[in-house]
Amino acid sequence: MNIAFYGNFSSDTVNGVSVATYALAKTLVEAGHRIFFYYRADSATHQTDSAGIIKRSFLNRGNFLLPDGLHDFLIRNIDKIAIFHIHSVFYIPNSIFALTLSKLGYKYILTPHGGYLPNILARHGIMKRLFFLLIEKRMVNSALAVFCVSEKEKKDLLNIGYKGIIRTIPNIVSIDDIQIDTKNASKHNPKMKTILFLGRYDAMHKGLDNLLHIFKYVEAIDSSIRLCLYGQGKDKKLLYRMAKELHLKNISINDSVFGMNKLKIISEATVYIQPSRWEVFGVSVFEAALLGIPVVLTKHLYLADFFIENELGILIDDDFEQAARQIVDFINDQSRLLRIKSVISQSVQRDFSPAVIRQLAENAYQELIDRTG
Repeated sequence: MNIAFYGNFSSDTVNGVSVATYALAKTLVEAGHRIFFYYRADSATHQTDSAGIIKRSFLNRGNFLLPDGLHDFLIRNIDKIAIFHIHSVFYIPNSIFALTLSKLGYKYILTPHGGYLPNILARHGIMKRLFFLLIEKRMVNSALAVFCVSEKEKKDLLNIGYKGIIRTIPNIVSIDDIQIDTKNASKHNPKMKTILFLGRYDAMHKGLDNLLHIFKYVEAIDSSIRLCLYGQGKDKKLLYRMAKELHLKNISINDSVFGMNKLKIISEATVYIQPSRWEVFGVSVFEAALLGIPVVLTKHLYLADFFIENELGILIDDDFEQAARQIVDFINDQSRLLRIKSVISQSVQRDFSPAVIRQLAENAYQELIDRTG
C-alpha cells in the first residue's frame, strides 16, 4: 500500500502525536508498505529518512493556503497514493489539506489523537466552538473513517455527531535500538526513591500544578522521595515559581531528554506518574512501563483501565493529601513494586507492540481501500 501522512513527524520530540505517528509510519515501512510524509517547509525537498519514510516538502505559503505546488502534485498523484491519513485536529493546515482532498475526490482517514475530548473542546471556549462549526465539523464528517487510539475515544466522536466508520488503532509502544530486559531494565534502590514525569510543561492539561501540591504532602510524609520532571513547554517558569512558593526541596525541573539518556533516566525511576486532567493515551506512560516501571495515574486517562485491570499501577485520589499517602505507600511497598516490574513490560508488549498495532492498521487500511474501489 502507498499511504501519505500529512505532516513532518519525528520520534525525537515531546509531542506525543508526532512520536506515535512516526512509530506507525516506521513499522508500516518495515512491513513493505510505501509511506510518505507530505508537509510544509521553507523549501521544496525530497528525501528518504533512515527509517525508509519518503518525505516530500512543499513551499509554505501560510496556514490558510495549501503549500505551493501541492495541489498540482495531488492532481497527478505521482506517488500513486491509495489513501491519505491526517493526524491531529483543530489545526488549520490540516483542515485546508482535508478540504483540498475532498474537492479532488480523494478519501482520507482522520486520527484526532484525543482532540475531541470534552476538556479540549471546552478550552478556549467560544473561539474553539466557532472553529468547529465553521471548519472542523466539515473535516471530520468528510473523512472516510476515523481512527481512535482508545475505545473510550469513540464516545467523544459520537458526542460531536460523527456517524461514519470508526476503528480503534492504539498507538505503538516501542523503544528503538535496545533489547528490553525486564529483569535488569529497572533496578530499584530503596535509598533513591524517584517519581518521574516526562512530557510537555502544560500545567493545566498534564495536571502538573496538582502534582506539585501533592508532592508537598509527599515530602512531609517521606523526605527520601524526590520528584524529577523532564520536558519543555510554556509553563516551565510557572512550575519553578510554584516549587519555590511551596518550598519544595526534593524536586528537579529539567529540559527534555532523548535517546539513551532518556532510557537511563526512565530505568532509574521508582515509579512513573501521569497526573493529567485529561489524556487519551500517554506515550511516556507506556514507554516507562515498557522499561519495567510501575505507574501512578489519575482516573482521567482513557487507558488507565489497562494498567489497573492488569494490576500494573495505582489510581490516585483527587484530594492532594490522600493522593500523597497513596503514592508513598505504593513506593514503599517493595514486594508490590517487584511483582509489577516482573510483568509490566510483557503486558505492554502483548497489546501495544509494533507487530500487533501494525496488523490492526493494515487490516483497517485495506478494508477502507477496498470500500473506495
